[in-house]
Amino acid sequence: MIAAVGIMSMTPRINDVPARTKRPASSFTEDEFKGHFKFRRQDFYRVLEAMGLTAQNANNHPLSLRVGRPGAHCIVPADWALMVLIKRLATGGRYRDVAAVLGGGKTVLCNTFLHMLSWMHAKYKDRLCDLKFFRPLVPDFVRLMDNLSMHLNGTPCPFPNLIAFVDGHLVATTRPGGEGCVRPNMYDTDVYNGHKKVHGLKYQVRAP
Repeated sequence: MIAAVGIMSMTPRINDVPARTKRPASSFTEDEFKGHFKFRRQDFYRVLEAMGLTAQNANNHPLSLRVGRPGAHCIVPADWALMVLIKRLATGGRYRDVAAVLGGGKTVLCNTFLHMLSWMHAKYKDRLCDLKFFRPLVPDFVRLMDNLSMHLNGTPCPFPNLIAFVDGHLVATTRPGGEGCVRPNMYDTDVYNGHKKVHGLKYQVRAP
């Protein structure tokens, strides 16, 4: 027991990466900004203003947001918070990867990301739940996906009214027609994953 305590006391403690200074949007070049956030900087500021996250004055200076639980909250600039949200949604990067780009600590990044998700849901939940809001956009989405399918495969999309490609967890299955089936059928290519070289279905949610 004494030896174990001695070894533990001699082992260096593993600490989290120290928080870096929060990086403002103005510190990115135009190409860097578009590469990290999939937005042009001018469009980003237009979205920031449209969401009501800027002061109502001539300069449209970003507001300050209070994120985190009461008593342990911190103040972050609204433009930085929106960049955190977009960066995670656009790339799905870990907080360590986001910190390397935007600065801040993992706790602040996590609190900021969750705060922005809750804030956007509370502000836009009526529109998100209203299918009439998205209905006028469906024909354009269908046309876009058909053009993308033609570009990738040289053939029209086999599914009618497809508006998105959704990635997920691949669960391998037998070939349509049963295990050992070698006769071609109309569903064979639809469930064949060319990347994994197996038949299967993709799910967005799975048990841990």
